Amino acid sequence: MGAHGEPGLRQLNPVPTPEALTSQMLDLLLDISDSDRAFIPFSASSFKDNTFPSGAKDNEVVILLNSLGSTSDEVLARFAELAIKDLEQRGFVVKRLTLGPLVTSLKMSGFGITVWRLPPVGGEALTREEALQLWDEKVDVAAWRQ
Repeated sequence: MGAHGEPGLRQLNPVPTPEALTSQMLDLLLDISDSDRAFIPFSASSFKDNTFPSGAKDNEVVILLNSLGSTSDEVLARFAELAIKDLEQRGFVVKRLTLGPLVTSLKMSGFGITVWRLPPVGGEALTREEALQLWDEKVDVAAWRQ
């Protein structure tokens, strides 16, 4: 479901466990073979099943869990723990986590996950350190709570 009540990709029945739901959400975000959504290269073409070997250099991410309005920070924190564990099992390193009702329009239950792949090591436009520094900066805008 979208932040404005838009229909989601599918309805799940029966309701999956939190672990299964988190894994399914991450599968959709990280699947580089999905022609509709795979626009960020989360894994290099030489890696199968979206996993990285231990020590891969371009596997650092920032994750954001956004409440749709009425999901508590405590519930989001549990899903964040599950997402971090799942991502680590896939070979990713989570460098930052942000969670809460950051961008909402309705008081709905549910949440969304955003995964930001940090710039590659040796990137030309923005270094990984600069990207993290910008992520950590304080912001003051109407639609974002920090």
